Order: sequence, then C-alpha cells, then structure tokens
Amino acid sequence: MGVLVLVAGLMAWDHLWGNEGSGEFPVDAGTFVIAMAVSLVCGGLINWVVVPRTIVDLSKAPRRALWLSGLAVPLVFVAGWLGFPLVIAGGGIVLGLLSPSTPGRNRMALGAIVLGLLVLGFGVVATAFPPTDS
Repeated sequence: MGVLVLVAGLMAWDHLWGNEGSGEFPVDAGTFVIAMAVSLVCGGLINWVVVPRTIVDLSKAPRRALWLSGLAVPLVFVAGWLGFPLVIAGGGIVLGLLSPSTPGRNRMALGAIVLGLLVLGFGVVATAFPPTDS
C-alpha cells in the first residue's frame, strides 16, 4: 500500500503538475486517471489475490517474489510513466520479505527484494527528474 501512495505522488507530479515546468495545471489529467486506475487494479490483484494465495503456502513465496520483481524490470522501461510497474515491484519486495528462511530460497528472496528496490529507485528518479526534451 505504501508503494501505491508513492505511485500516486509520482503520477500527480508527472501528469498533473508537470515535471517539466510548463506552468499549466493540470498537464494531462486523463493520463493521471488511467495511470492510477491501472496501478490500483495491479495493487488490488497483488494485495488481495497473489499475497493471500502465497501466504497459504510460503514455500512458493521466493519464486513468486522473483517472478514479480523480474516482470517489473522490462515493464518499467516500456510503461514506467504509468506507474504500475512500481506497484508490481512492490509486490515482489513484499513476497520476498514474507519468504521463509531456508538456504536455497534466501537467495531468490534477496534477489527479488534487490531487483524490486532497483526498479522502485529507477522509477522514482526517471519520473521526478526526466530528461529534458531537445
């Protein structure tokens, strides 16, 4: 849920206020609504479907965590301006933290957490400090 708040702030900054200093408000309200709708659907699916099903059998948590974080990597490059890849990365981090502590699974869980944090960091930097148009 914390990642959804982060995404809402980033999407408001990017699509309502405009991170390029154009001076108009809202810059692109339609894109903001679409970005938040897609992010909320992804967040809902992760929080109310993926996480509860994983909690039933925690042995699947590291693999699912790595899968979610790995899925977020290409998505952040393709659709990072919509915010939902950050929500998917947040799901990978949560499942990585829920993973049981066994030797083989620790590496997968740690990899998912690190990969998810890298996606979050990239998404924040790319949204808050976009490259200037030339």
